[in-house]
Amino acid sequence: MMKEIQEIESRSLGHMTRIQSQSFAVLLALARKPLTEGELRTTFESNPSELGQLLDRLRKRCLISATTEPERGEFRQELCLTTEGESVLLRELEQMCELPEK
Repeated sequence: MMKEIQEIESRSLGHMTRIQSQSFAVLLALARKPLTEGELRTTFESNPSELGQLLDRLRKRCLISATTEPERGEFRQELCLTTEGESVLLRELEQMCELPEK
């Protein structure tokens, strides 16, 4: 995925005060559209086990969820942002842009 892990401050995670750049990149990709784990792996050219661990951490933090969609007689599990995931992503982007809080 990304070779160097850069930590970005995040006030929105409460007890967990940091979000890694890898997590941020996944949240940003899922904000565009729901993706399967395979599509994320291809997009970020990542190791399957590393990506799996990252996705597990994001699920435990309730930042992403999985939905099952039928596709050509088979079922396909897509990952998407939760409301909390959208909030975290928005706060991260606001911090990056240094937008004033209301």
